[in-house]
Amino acid sequence: MWSKLNDLGVFGIAVAEQHGGSGLGVVEEVYVALQLGRSLVSPAILSTLAASKLLPGKSRRTGLAYVARGETIVVDEPGVEQFLVQDGGQAMLCHIPRLDEAARDSDWSVCLHVASGPHEVIAALDEKNLLRLHLIQAAALAGIADLATDMAVAHVKIREQFGRPIGGFQAVKHHCANMAIAARRACDLVSFAAMALEDARSDRQTLVCSALLVAGAAAVENASKNIQLHGAMGFSDEALPHFALKRAQLLVATAGGRDLAIERVAAIAPPN
Repeated sequence: MWSKLNDLGVFGIAVAEQHGGSGLGVVEEVYVALQLGRSLVSPAILSTLAASKLLPGKSRRTGLAYVARGETIVVDEPGVEQFLVQDGGQAMLCHIPRLDEAARDSDWSVCLHVASGPHEVIAALDEKNLLRLHLIQAAALAGIADLATDMAVAHVKIREQFGRPIGGFQAVKHHCANMAIAARRACDLVSFAAMALEDARSDRQTLVCSALLVAGAAAVENASKNIQLHGAMGFSDEALPHFALKRAQLLVATAGGRDLAIERVAAIAPPN
């Protein structure tokens, strides 16, 4: 997967051509992240995409870590060479930290470690790259919201009850319609935020932080409704819906959680 994405130029889509990239902008990068989200890719793929412009010409597989309750939590990913650590309203690229031997059990289909010791910082993200990171995460979450909607609609078309597909029942229709609206709202807001960041508009921070908040809520809620609409099988490990919910929860957590997203939006001063 990593080799195929690299061969396609995914990780260099926004990197300047003189450094081996495609030289495209934030908007194109965000649409790639949205499709990656739909595919439920590893968080490390998203962090590698976000870190691609920090050290031009030195693209490396980048893992993801975040600070929660004073501890640095590392999302395990084989083969990473560095980590992108998110801590509240800042983020930095660091060398691989020392990991405790005991791994934390997780309900998110990944293994989490607690990193100990100081982190050797390679580069700190400036305002624009921090907004890029949040936007990439928002786009991936919007993709998950869209995927959950499509999964639910496809299932209710073929699942029959009382001699007819359950998609014909009004209550089920309402759930699907609400999911579609939530996913569309998230995708549209991510698109608007990408254009604002690309054009360096004065409201870019508001739009990016709002996009992360709205997309995170849409991803988690749509993934939860997708499980519900699958009925009893939706709660089993053998069915696919749980993967979308776990990945949505993980991405929201690594971005600082929904409470922090709300605080970011509330703290933004109105543009002049």
